[in-house]
Amino acid sequence: MPAPDAAWWFPLQLLLVSLSPWVVYGWALTCGFVSDDHLGIETPPITFKQSWHFHKVVDLCRWAYGKVAFKEKHPQTQELTTIWRQSSVRHHRLNLWLGSGVAGLLYLFLRLLVSDSLALYTTLLFIAHPLGAQCLAWISGIGYLMSLTFALLALQIAHFAYACGWLTSPWLLIAAIFGFSICYLASVCSMFAGFGVILILAFLGYWVFVPFALILMVVGAGAVLLGAVQQRKAEFEKQKMGACTKFYARKLVVVLKTLAYHVVLSWFPKRLGLYHDFCLHYELPKVEQEDAYFWGGVGFLMLLGGSLWLAPFPVAFGMVWFVAFLLPFLNWITANQFVSERYGWMPAVGTCLIATYAVLMWCPQAYWLLLGVALMRTWAHLPTYLNEVEFYRSNVFNFPKNEMAWGNLGVSYLHHGLQGMAMDSWKYGTLLNPDYDVNWYNMANGVKGQNLLLAKTFLEKAVSTPGCHFPEMWGKELADLNHLIQVNGKFQAMAAHLQKLKATPGQERQAADLEQALLKIQKLGESSQAIYQQQAKELAQTLALINRRETDLSVEKKRLAEFEKSSKELLNLEVVAKQQIASIEGLHAMVIPQPPPAPPDALTVSQSPPAEAPPTLPSPPPPVEVPPSPPVLSKNAPSPPPPCSFPS
Repeated sequence: MPAPDAAWWFPLQLLLVSLSPWVVYGWALTCGFVSDDHLGIETPPITFKQSWHFHKVVDLCRWAYGKVAFKEKHPQTQELTTIWRQSSVRHHRLNLWLGSGVAGLLYLFLRLLVSDSLALYTTLLFIAHPLGAQCLAWISGIGYLMSLTFALLALQIAHFAYACGWLTSPWLLIAAIFGFSICYLASVCSMFAGFGVILILAFLGYWVFVPFALILMVVGAGAVLLGAVQQRKAEFEKQKMGACTKFYARKLVVVLKTLAYHVVLSWFPKRLGLYHDFCLHYELPKVEQEDAYFWGGVGFLMLLGGSLWLAPFPVAFGMVWFVAFLLPFLNWITANQFVSERYGWMPAVGTCLIATYAVLMWCPQAYWLLLGVALMRTWAHLPTYLNEVEFYRSNVFNFPKNEMAWGNLGVSYLHHGLQGMAMDSWKYGTLLNPDYDVNWYNMANGVKGQNLLLAKTFLEKAVSTPGCHFPEMWGKELADLNHLIQVNGKFQAMAAHLQKLKATPGQERQAADLEQALLKIQKLGESSQAIYQQQAKELAQTLALINRRETDLSVEKKRLAEFEKSSKELLNLEVVAKQQIASIEGLHAMVIPQPPPAPPDALTVSQSPPAEAPPTLPSPPPPVEVPPSPPVLSKNAPSPPPPCSFPS
């Protein structure tokens, strides 16, 4: 090993830690888009006519960097045309470049506080830590990378201001405060965890910068973050989950339980996935009751207090770092996922510092074993981000009793045309938790085109669950489905009467007239369904684009005009459908004077095929997938049916 004071040893160490993210996560370049990776990068997220918020500027840069020209044949002319699409390779590469910056800045910052060897080994262990997979290998984790990058820059500026005597010069002090303010504001706007910088400054004694950080937190980023929190709370209240978005004294129990869970997850990352089983649903009063995790959180706070007085500096600093950057994610108000690996990635710097210090003190050779175990766990988890199906298959592998993960796995199967596997996933989710309504609703949509009575059964179970998220909207769908079943029953009765007329001598003319009428109704239903499916697809695409980001005002007005035009056409289709139903009822009254037989019981599913094809139905809405973050509607966009988005 070269001498630590060699002139080229420090650049070699810096190069080593900067390349480590590419070594650990380089395989992620073969992965694609999963979950909500497309949010903010499908269309230009900002124009010069709109306000330039920090997130919009970042999304614009990502959109411009990630688009790549693809050559495709035109479906009609068969000519090669250039289509610009987002490249997952470029977005993964951007995450890895940011990971290299995080590794280099973390090493430079730690070597200002501890020895070079401890800083080097801590940085390498942090990059290999399994909790980093959800930030470095997942495209959507870019916010955490940016937040930690700017936080480390702000901390280094504060350190050099004290260490190099910049406080004695007014101009240097102003320059340091300005640079610190820019970096800190960018860190907080990238992710809430930038608030931890304030506690680190106080612990290190850099008190000059603490007031500026507080002012920036309240004035600069407070309005943006408060707006985001209010928006998430509104989404939760729409889904009948508003109780968990308020803070009261009993919430401190939840905070301590969450703290203990993240401590265990940081030291023993055995099971990883988007949705964890821990407090998956905010079930009162169970979530707010004292249990082993609560007392574990109390014990950790006592350990933290003791380390500040008795432990050596690396241990005390690691404990403070862990708590400081985890503080915003401790469910003071639950307006997002309850727990997640990415929440614990930045706090894991403190875990790695404590672990590395302890290992180097007692058994230096064991460090390489620790690093190897971390690498193996990380590499075993990387295939999770290969595609959408693997993303949720890995989730149900690690958490097999998580009905929400099974539900999203079913949706990913359906996106790949595997309807049978989708139904199996939703069915298994209902067996795990019969009170989870989303799986019942997705099953109802899955069979609505083949079996109305079975769809009604599933939809009734979804609406009747204790925690139904959209009782009004799904209740209206159930009422419409019941009416459709009644109309279908009348159609079947007329089809049966037609068969009797055909079998009766002398009734050939009446049978022919009735058959022609039924065929006209059937063709009318088929044409209505085709038009409805096409326009529903176009409307869904338009609404998805509007939901993801606010676009240029002129473009948005054009889309709204198209939406209004499509809405009028759909209203015309509704009139046609009503005429169709009136025709069925009129024919039914004409050919069968007696009242029609009552429709079969909802729970009884007939196995015999109908005598004639019933009127075709509008395509069911797409299955509900649970994204990690609720979508955002623009101000002027029409409101579509709200998706099921949960903190989970």
